[in-house]
Amino acid sequence: MTQDLYRVTSLLPRITDRIQQNSDDLKALLTSAACEIQGILDVDLVQISRWAADGSREIVAESHGNHGSVLSPSARHLEEIEVLSGEYGRRVSHALATSTERSISSAEEQRSLVLPLSLLDREWGSMRIESQGNRNLSPVIQQLLPMLVDLIAIAIERCELRGTVRQQTRHVRAIGRIGSILRLSDNDPRSLQRVLEETISAVGGIGGRLYLQTEANAERSAQLYVWGEQPTDPQLEANPNWQAWISAGKTCEFFRTKPDDGDRKASAKESRQPNIICGCRNIPFPFIVADFHPGTLPQPLTQVFASTAIRSIATISLDGGERCAGYLSVFRSSTSSPQSAVAPQRSQFSHGSDVPQEEDTLSWSAADLRFVQSASLYVYLGWLSGQVQFALDYQASHDILTRLPNRKQFELQLDRALRRTRRDPSVLAVAILDLNGFKRVNYTLGHAVGDRLLLDVTQRLQAQLPSFSCLARWGDDRFIFLLDRSSIEELTRIVQSVLTAFSHPFCLDDREIYITASLGVAIAPTDGNTAAALLKNAEIALSQAKQSRQNSYQFYASDMKRLALAQLVLETDLRKASVRNEFWLDYQPQIDLTTGQIVGMEALIRWHHPTLGVLHPDRFISLAEETGSISEIGEWVLQTACLQQRSWMQSGILPVRVAVNLSARQLQPDLVSKIAKILHDTRMNPRDLELEITESVAVQNLDLTVGILQDFQAMGVTVALDDFGTGYSCLSAVEQLPLNVIKIDRSLVANAPQNSRVAAIAKTILALGRGLNLLVLAEGVETPEQLEFLKSIHCDLVQGNFFSSALSGDRALEFLRNGSVFMGIEKVKLT
Repeated sequence: MTQDLYRVTSLLPRITDRIQQNSDDLKALLTSAACEIQGILDVDLVQISRWAADGSREIVAESHGNHGSVLSPSARHLEEIEVLSGEYGRRVSHALATSTERSISSAEEQRSLVLPLSLLDREWGSMRIESQGNRNLSPVIQQLLPMLVDLIAIAIERCELRGTVRQQTRHVRAIGRIGSILRLSDNDPRSLQRVLEETISAVGGIGGRLYLQTEANAERSAQLYVWGEQPTDPQLEANPNWQAWISAGKTCEFFRTKPDDGDRKASAKESRQPNIICGCRNIPFPFIVADFHPGTLPQPLTQVFASTAIRSIATISLDGGERCAGYLSVFRSSTSSPQSAVAPQRSQFSHGSDVPQEEDTLSWSAADLRFVQSASLYVYLGWLSGQVQFALDYQASHDILTRLPNRKQFELQLDRALRRTRRDPSVLAVAILDLNGFKRVNYTLGHAVGDRLLLDVTQRLQAQLPSFSCLARWGDDRFIFLLDRSSIEELTRIVQSVLTAFSHPFCLDDREIYITASLGVAIAPTDGNTAAALLKNAEIALSQAKQSRQNSYQFYASDMKRLALAQLVLETDLRKASVRNEFWLDYQPQIDLTTGQIVGMEALIRWHHPTLGVLHPDRFISLAEETGSISEIGEWVLQTACLQQRSWMQSGILPVRVAVNLSARQLQPDLVSKIAKILHDTRMNPRDLELEITESVAVQNLDLTVGILQDFQAMGVTVALDDFGTGYSCLSAVEQLPLNVIKIDRSLVANAPQNSRVAAIAKTILALGRGLNLLVLAEGVETPEQLEFLKSIHCDLVQGNFFSSALSGDRALEFLRNGSVFMGIEKVKLT
């Protein structure tokens, strides 16, 4: 008894010292404690084990005596019974040789004492003390053992607590680093790679994957970052088996409750089930954790991981509740339990499930998973921030309607292209395209229809341009694109194909809309070696193209800059011309080819420029339309022409119609009321006014045009369709228009006598007019041959310099007083 008391007295301080020495290393702490207990108590085995994640016992530390080798193998099956220690209320199991004693070959007897190691919140494991033969533990030692177990439990608690604190500290520091990386990175790919590495290292992983799905706007493809050990399928996230496995995960509780001793048979069965956790409680995002036991994964996925060191995986969805941005997966490997130097003795003294597993996956603690969750949340927030920034950058660099790059983005692309051409010589061209008459579509049909027209134009341009061309929206009705080609000829073919795309009408709301385009092209480096120079010269070329004719293109030429400067000066002077009274009207007679009588006078505006002299309409009308001054000029023309017609009548001349051309910008819903007011103010009979619109203007907005022209005819005003045969000649549109006169364009009249094809066209127009019960007027008659041809096809009316050039109001009055000016084919001149 005295000896036992001495041993007890010395045991507790020694174990306490050992615990203090090994307080940070749980395995070393428990191993030293087991050695002290085995040596002091002189027993054959002291074994400390803990409950593993799957419900089995995992041996942590043990110490053997000198008698373990003589134990019979049948002793491993000794029955355990539980005895309750009354003083401490602990379960104590004695393995007694009762029913199995007769099966032991010798008179050996093994005694086993099992004491649970209970921490504050759970049953951690147990300490087993075994001895054989007749050696019994004295009452003093038996009273000491519960205190010894408490001391070891406290040591375990403190060690785990310090380990938890260290782990949390590591996690906090890792999260801080991850936050700093993402905060300063702007979602740079290298930064996301560093985040993945930090996450894997912080939880002791051997590899992992960060997969970000394709963005909704499809501007950027899916991104994949990998580190460390990887499955054999490089496209794992796209694998249908992987997606099906992820989708099939079922919700279960994250925290497992340790089974009581009475439920250990059931728990052993449960422990063989795959450890899969999805949608974990306390973890709000979709989460899947799996330790790879047989049957955990579908066979195709098992093959993906079979040849790797990966034996456990945690996958979390990067999901903020609205959409899944991707997945973060962390892989862990298998670990081999340390082999004791006395492995044979261990097997002799091991009972039931206390056999260490040769291979055991690292379990995922709640702290590990919470850290992975936090890391994934940072990644998701970084991704979301990147999405917001990308959307802002996209809006700043793209046109919202067409989704094309805007001016700023195009200029950046142009700068890069210019730098590239310096290294790799090629023909780089900048082309600016302007839609002729687009503003009129907005004014007449509304901006919603105009927007849809722009979208259709964008699609046509994209279909004509090479895929690598940078097409951008340059303004309201302008587009710009880059062409990088090997020759001027190839550039020209592309430009021509772009303009050809506008030869067909655009169909909007069952309405056909014709719209033409003009193109200006500048080529680097001959037309400029900087973005600013190329853009300026392309604008100049565009201006020249618009002045020449619609649906045409111009390459920049050196003298265009001089012309552009002159055009700028002309625009400035045009704004002052009305104030300075620099406009006047001339009048050209219209002759009835059958009677030779003057039946009308077409009013033609002239501009007496202070330095350039007399300018005809082709020099300034398009400029007036661009600047918006055409409406004011048009009203002045109408007012002046009506006053002149009244003046002729007051001079005793029989009434003749005066014809006035309408600009596209004038064709607005309020035009009818404006003309009605002018007729009222000038006291002119509406039957003496003829209003002319061009074919291209008429088909722009057919519904609006038809309505306005119907109002004109209801007033008694004559309506003429000018320049017929030079545009798209939409016969269905002409059939709908309320017209009185069709005018054959001067280009057809000039070529008809010597060109049978042109003559056929002129005859067709005349037949069309007759079929629609319309008068047909041929303009631009210059020669007797042209007149003879028109007589041969029985044209109704003619106009041109063959009869008279445009005359001032006073000279036109004198011309009218002469009466009949045409007899046969002889021209009667003024005297």
